[in-house]
Amino acid sequence: MSASSAAERLDRRTLLLLRAWDLEHQAKTEELRAMLEALPREEVLDEPELGVLLLNGYLYTFETEAARALVRELTPVFEDRGNDRLHRRFVNFQGILAMRQSSFAEAETLFRRVEWMSNLAKDDATLSFAFANLGHVELLRFRGAEALPHYARALMLARAQRSSRVISTIFWGTARTYSDLEMYPEAQRDFETARRHQRNVHETAFLDISEATMLAQSGRLEAAARLAHRAKAFFESRSQRIGVAPASMVLARVAASSGALESARTELEHARQAFTGTDLLMGAEIEEERAVIAALSGDETTRAEAEERAAEIYISIESPGRAERMRRRVTLARSSG
Repeated sequence: MSASSAAERLDRRTLLLLRAWDLEHQAKTEELRAMLEALPREEVLDEPELGVLLLNGYLYTFETEAARALVRELTPVFEDRGNDRLHRRFVNFQGILAMRQSSFAEAETLFRRVEWMSNLAKDDATLSFAFANLGHVELLRFRGAEALPHYARALMLARAQRSSRVISTIFWGTARTYSDLEMYPEAQRDFETARRHQRNVHETAFLDISEATMLAQSGRLEAAARLAHRAKAFFESRSQRIGVAPASMVLARVAASSGALESARTELEHARQAFTGTDLLMGAEIEEERAVIAALSGDETTRAEAEERAAEIYISIESPGRAERMRRRVTLARSSG
């Protein structure tokens, strides 16, 4: 390679990195992903920074299968890499991917590794992500008392770093935790705070779903339906089943709570068809909603089958608290059905 062609390649790589960093900073995640996907794969893998930026794009647009494939390709690149910022970020993304597949033990191990690496490097920015994600793991395990201290540590660091993205993620997590604890005023407060700091359109849509779930739990069905319909329309317009499924789940719950059981079954079927099969927690929640609808309809055979299946999955992913809450919901539905 001549000196001039090597310089041109270096200049191109520098320009790509600068453009990608700018798009990431502006939270233009879809544009970032599209730009990097258009590059030859070897170019992305030859420059690990571009690879990790593309992985970020996949994760923030919830393209789980594409993210898994890219992680497999990038893993050899990082095997012998030292404890630098990019390596810490890659491990953190591995943890997020494991968490989204309901592999909570694996996710916790990866986030603990990020915590250790970040402490060693005195990297408070990445450490705040590690604590926030450890909080998410405990939230998904339905262990609010364990989740909140992680979020508190993450928030202290994120505020010092003035990181809006992390602050939004933290308050999103605390809002969901308070919702699980049935502390609805606190949950509403933190959902509002999360929205003020959120700039990513995909995460805003998932925020709608989380808040709609809380509203449905607390009996504010009309408001819940409005947010869930908005989120469902957003994800349908992008043909992203990963968002359609939970939005349809909320609409099924709202319909069942309103006594519209046929509409509830229709929305539950939408959720089932959109379910990708990789998120075990979502699979359990679909079975839980099927059990509740069956209980309200007096269909004991379906109720027993769905309830048992949901409980098995919840236990398998280390979330016995969700299994207990599900059984309470089904018992209440049977008494009022």
